[in-house]
Formats: sequence, C-alpha cells, structure tokens
Amino acid sequence: DDANFSTTVTNSIATKLPLAGGTLTGNVNFGDNDKAIFGAGADLQIYHNGNNSFITDTGTGNLYLRGANNIFIQGSTGNEALATFQENGFAKLYYNNLEKIATTSTGIDVTGNVSATGSVSLGDWTITEDANGKLSFAHSGTVKMTLDDTGTIAVANDVLTDETF
Repeated sequence: DDANFSTTVTNSIATKLPLAGGTLTGNVNFGDNDKAIFGAGADLQIYHNGNNSFITDTGTGNLYLRGANNIFIQGSTGNEALATFQENGFAKLYYNNLEKIATTSTGIDVTGNVSATGSVSLGDWTITEDANGKLSFAHSGTVKMTLDDTGTIAVANDVLTDETF
C-alpha cells in the first residue's frame, strides 16, 4: 500500500475539468476534420477539414452572429476588411480592402461603377434595357422616352435624330 496514494488521487482529480462545468485554462486542439459539436442533434459544428474552415448550422432555426457594437468580417490575417456591420447603423462591403457599398440612413452609397441587369427604379421612374440594347424610361409604368444603340431618342411620340439637333 502506498501511503501517498490518497493524496496523489485527490490532487490528480482536482486538476481535471468537472463534467458539470468549470473553467478551462489553455487551448483545446482539434485535428483536421475533428469537430466541436453543439446541440443534441449535432446542430452546430465548427471544424477545419485540412483546407477550409467551417461553421455549420444544420438545426432548426437560424444562425445568429451578435456583437455589442460592430461585427467585423476580415481576411485571415486580420489586415483586410471584407464586411463591417454596426448595430443601429451601417453595413459596409469591401473589395480588396476598399469600401464599395455602404448603407446609410437615407439609402446606400456606392463607390465605383454600378452594373445592373434588368430594371433600375428611381422613385416612380423605371429604366429598362431590352434584348436589343434599347433603353426605355418609364414613369408610373408609362414609357416616356427611349434611346436605342444608334443614338435615336424618342420622346413620348416624337422621334429625335441627329438632324433635329
């Protein structure tokens, strides 16, 4: 019999994390494809497959990201902004670390060019391009002006050509 057995076992057990909770000091290391799994049905999983990292929510309901002030989505080094979201404020999207789209209290701000397919609406006005490249400008559903790819402008029922100017 070891006289120190009782003390050794007590000290050893005291250094373990209890099943009912406790404080972990240090890292938990997972190998590739080893998952941190949460929920009775493995609803939330966080893992790395050797090439990519994943946060997967497969349960019922939604996945929420919450931040007290801002939420930043950054590149892997933390030196490049991808998206920023401010509580009760803006949402910003970046391209190559340059802000391109930002929501404001009055709408959006765009830095750079806008490419659109389909229609563009501005209040009661709609601008549409057809399959032949002709632009139609409509107000409240009624076409008021067209512009074709030759430069011919038709306003209401009048056609304007180079000779008109």
